[in-house]
Amino acid sequence: VRTHSTVGRLHAPLEMLACTTNHSGEALVFVGREQEFSEIDETFERGVAVVSVVGPGGIGKSRLAQRFAGVRADQYDRVVVCDMRLVHTLERFQQVVATALGVPLRTHGIMAISQLGAAFMATKRTLLVLDSVERGSRFLQMTVGAWVERAPNLRVLATTRERLELH
Repeated sequence: VRTHSTVGRLHAPLEMLACTTNHSGEALVFVGREQEFSEIDETFERGVAVVSVVGPGGIGKSRLAQRFAGVRADQYDRVVVCDMRLVHTLERFQQVVATALGVPLRTHGIMAISQLGAAFMATKRTLLVLDSVERGSRFLQMTVGAWVERAPNLRVLATTRERLELH
């Protein structure tokens, strides 16, 4: 069973569509990413728990992830979007996810990872979007890796400028 897949680099825009996300309520212009959107859908449908969208800054990775979260929100019990741009430490990584989940952390380190894993287990299906995760990527295996093991219905969509190393 593969737990990680990388959706290829995004290509040039094809067309513009108006859309609304369920998490911010503001209209976004969505620029022709139908192929990547479909790849994310198909990868999750194959049972892959973690999908990363990789590419240089400014090409629409975040918008694609937000669009996916908004359009597919009805397929999940919970959709959690985390802005990971300022994450440089394990504690900050955990705090950003805990805040987005609405879970007050009672501990630090490995125990906090376990506490957040229990929160993901408490819902049937959760989509966790980790936007701009490259600065915190060294924490993914110990956090996201543990969470998807404990919560088999957790799906993680990560946007990043560099390829992620997950096993």
